[in-house]
Amino acid sequence: MTRIKEDIIRELMNRINLERDNSKYLIDLLLDIIKNHFKAGDKLMISGIGTFNVRHKKERVGRNPQTKEIHMISARNVVNFVPSRKFREDIAK
Repeated sequence: MTRIKEDIIRELMNRINLERDNSKYLIDLLLDIIKNHFKAGDKLMISGIGTFNVRHKKERVGRNPQTKEIHMISARNVVNFVPSRKFREDIAK
């Protein structure tokens, strides 16, 4: 099941009995903090969850598998997630 931001807001409301506006503000604030770390190129480690790294991918040649047409894929930054050992163990249960 795909979780959307609204689902997380509702769950936060229910778990700690917050109003919707306060829950939405907290989630937006948290996501904004995380985005700012990524924009700065910083590594973000959340204890018990894992580490997020921003990697730069160089421009490279790509190919459409159906048409075999070759085109350039532009350079970009991507976020890489490496889960912690505890996180991997928790989701394996």
